[in-house]
Amino acid sequence: MSEPLEDEVNEELRRQQLKSIWDRFGVYIIGFAVLIILSVGGNEIINHLNNRVSQKESNAFDNALNLIEKGNDSAGLDQLIKLTESNTGLNLCLAINYGSRQEIIETVQTIAKKVLSRKLSINEINEKLISDLLYTS
Repeated sequence: MSEPLEDEVNEELRRQQLKSIWDRFGVYIIGFAVLIILSVGGNEIINHLNNRVSQKESNAFDNALNLIEKGNDSAGLDQLIKLTESNTGLNLCLAINYGSRQEIIETVQTIAKKVLSRKLSINEINEKLISDLLYTS
């Protein structure tokens, strides 16, 4: 008969001990839980904002590359420079195909226009003239 009474007393003692612990440390436990929740939430907000900035920069980079592919090299390179001007930790290595076809076409057209307008004779066409008219001069 004493076992149920003993069990009830032990249970009451445990409740009193837990209540005593909660009364003493409950505020700290709640504060710690709130701190964990705020830390996780803050981390998620920072990750979200970083992802938005990264997506915006990725879109701007794609736009600049599209401009370059369409032949608007100057505008595309200006966008790339603007996009990377505040970078301090990474280096951008950009490889652009240079086939020189457009450059040769424009040089030949310039020489032909000068010959047709009689500002240049055929005998004046030489390596130096061509070199001076190329982009790489």
